[in-house]
Amino acid sequence: LQRLRRARSGRLRGQVRAKNVLVARDENGIAGFAVWNRKFFWLPFVWLVGATPRSRRSGIATMLFDEIERRCAGVRIYSSTNRSNDVMHRFFGRRGYRRCGEFELDPGDPEVVYLRDPA
Repeated sequence: LQRLRRARSGRLRGQVRAKNVLVARDENGIAGFAVWNRKFFWLPFVWLVGATPRSRRSGIATMLFDEIERRCAGVRIYSSTNRSNDVMHRFFGRRGYRRCGEFELDPGDPEVVYLRDPA
């Protein structure tokens, strides 16, 4: 388990060095972040979005996705979430993302892939 945590931490540090992490701040400091890059068949993919407990349901993910979508104007954008994550399914629906696939990553809770076509 410790080795897995170090590996994940190392991958995240690599994404920070590559400038693939957006950070949202508020008056209390870091409020949330999004990890994304163009390594999914050379297309944008949002790999991870997170918000601090005090910042959840306050629009942090919306602001982060707004910025990613602005940077990727005219290009399809992909993201995913676990089937069990109802909040993210509604979030993607509100933003115009549509389901385009599913695969088994976490046993018993498949990953659902979404895409947003260029406007």
